[in-house]
Amino acid sequence: MKKEDAVKLVDRAVARMEPLHDWNSPDWSILDDRRGDLPDFPIECLGKSAGAWVKRAADGAGVTPAHVAVPALGIASSLTGMARRASASSSWHYPMTCWTAVVGASGTGKTPGLDAIKRALDEVTRNNRNKIDALRRQHETKVTAAKAARDQWKKRIEEAMEAGRAAPQMPEAATDPGKFIAPRLYISSATIERVGELLQARPQGALLLMDELAALFMNMSRYSGGEDNQFWLEAWNGSSSIIERMNRSLQIDHLLVGVVGGVQPDKLARSFEGDQDGMYARFLFAWPPVPAFRPLTDDATEADPDIQNVISRLDRLAEVADGNLVKRSIPLSAEARAEFEELRKWAYREREALDGRERDWVAKAEAHVLRLSGTLCLLDWASKTDTDPPTTIALDYMRAAIRLVREYFWPHARAALRQIGLSDRHVNARRVLRWIRAHRRPGQDISREDIRRDALGQKLDAEWTSELLAAIARAGWVREKRVDNHQGAGRPVYRWEANPALWTSAAQTDRKAAQTAERTGEGISAIPAIPATGNENGSESEKEAASKSKPLWELNNNKKRPFSERPSETQRSKTQAHKGTAEIAGIAGIHPKSASTKKPQQNTEKLQAGNRATSGNGKAVPTDQHRCALCGSANPPPNRVSVDGLTIHLHRGCEDAYMARHQRVAEPSRSAARRQNGSRKTPMADERSAQLQRENDQLREKLDRMLDG
Repeated sequence: MKKEDAVKLVDRAVARMEPLHDWNSPDWSILDDRRGDLPDFPIECLGKSAGAWVKRAADGAGVTPAHVAVPALGIASSLTGMARRASASSSWHYPMTCWTAVVGASGTGKTPGLDAIKRALDEVTRNNRNKIDALRRQHETKVTAAKAARDQWKKRIEEAMEAGRAAPQMPEAATDPGKFIAPRLYISSATIERVGELLQARPQGALLLMDELAALFMNMSRYSGGEDNQFWLEAWNGSSSIIERMNRSLQIDHLLVGVVGGVQPDKLARSFEGDQDGMYARFLFAWPPVPAFRPLTDDATEADPDIQNVISRLDRLAEVADGNLVKRSIPLSAEARAEFEELRKWAYREREALDGRERDWVAKAEAHVLRLSGTLCLLDWASKTDTDPPTTIALDYMRAAIRLVREYFWPHARAALRQIGLSDRHVNARRVLRWIRAHRRPGQDISREDIRRDALGQKLDAEWTSELLAAIARAGWVREKRVDNHQGAGRPVYRWEANPALWTSAAQTDRKAAQTAERTGEGISAIPAIPATGNENGSESEKEAASKSKPLWELNNNKKRPFSERPSETQRSKTQAHKGTAEIAGIAGIHPKSASTKKPQQNTEKLQAGNRATSGNGKAVPTDQHRCALCGSANPPPNRVSVDGLTIHLHRGCEDAYMARHQRVAEPSRSAARRQNGSRKTPMADERSAQLQRENDQLREKLDRMLDG
């Protein structure tokens, strides 16, 4: 096929695409905050030796292997820190430090799993007391020697002044070494100034271990105006930094702090709310299931000796010469580097298909894999007998790291990001819908100012609030209604009506969300969302319940309907749009979000449902009102418009969006006449038209790259 023909095919398919969601089928994924069906931790990726003590510790704590393995990876990597760096090339190095967070409600095993490693850390710390005491004595000796050298220097200055000679400079031995800072394997809470001091005592990096990480992030900007947030963003990289606080200056060669802990699902959004600064993208999230009951076992001890041995060996990797850390790198083997290049290609393709917080996380996938590969290599070395540290990262460790990121941490991160919100608009939309469900009744009017002032706390201005409501309307949750009984002159009063389905029970919400997850990809969704990973087809009981909940008119499509309720020409051509989209996917090798694999008959039934009104019992209720061909609403009454010789009905704010979608010219166009008179298009029409144009441009660009390549 020629390039020009393929581009025309793309244009025709995009022009025929219809919204996925409407009043009768709203986007339930906006309210979906379920964990979903997530994969179990592949314990074999840790190696035979490390996997054995992880499983033994998990059985002893009564938790899943993930509750122990994920914190263990974060702790092992942070203990190594800058002592060994994973090297992808001669100019690309990363410290081993990984940030890990176990997501789960209270009482689901987060703390017992973390304590299995923490008790071993405490035991190693107690065993190192003699070493720390020796360091303290050495420091006191330096302090005393520096004081004596300073006294002698002062005496020589006095003698030089009496003799009329130049005063001698202070010798290096007279420099005050400062106060003693004991090196610590981990800290549970500390100010930024204290962290800076600890990093001077432990230059390879520090470890922050907390049962609940939400306290750290929720208080991050409370007293510093955002400076703490910037500090922790830099603490993932390991670069040099200067801390200026209270007339003090700390020069840190390697600002590197590992963060390991747990977080409750309902605190995720508050922990990472605000601008998308990428803090969440630095975490390897794990959301293990609630541990099943298991009998008590005595196979594991309180502080496992094998875990203590691993911690001690990793802690001894750091080498210090003349007060400075000796940095050593572990390069990838030739086979591991080739495998890493394939991972980079995958990450590049994923970034092109994602947006918002998902894209931010995948952008860090290369760094996660490189750090994990080095951590797995050193963890396996530390779990074995006394051998020399590894000098290269072998292929097996790289494959295990890639598997962990792609098959475990990425699905779990998507579930956690769904709690945080896929984008700022997704967060605001969920917040608005939850506010409506809590503070309004079905059928009660909602004003834009209610949403802006009460639901959003004046976070958005009036224009952005209108655009957000327009997006929620395209998701099928609200629709605009005109109030004609307002008093006095001026513009008509408009209010919003919420979909009664918003007040359904929690069980129905979960079922609807699962059905929405199955339909992802059928069309253009107003607010994108992520379905839960797992069985997309649902159980047989769910299918049966979904079929029983269908209105009667969906089960009897042979009944003749009034002319006003019959599909328009545009609606009858919808099945062809899906065929055209499938052809594009086959030709160009791309998968637009709107591509559908469902049968055209299902889409036709959905179109017929959008042009009917239903009563409370689900039966069809004929109506004499004409409905808008775009939004399906009959309130306020739409205007008659002639398009390609056919008469359809459109609202004022829907005409431009309808024309832009179908690339047609109205005869006559009421919206064009209004533009000539100086009237302004509504934000809903402007945004929808721009969105369709962007999607069309993206399809063109992908097809161009495929044909040129």
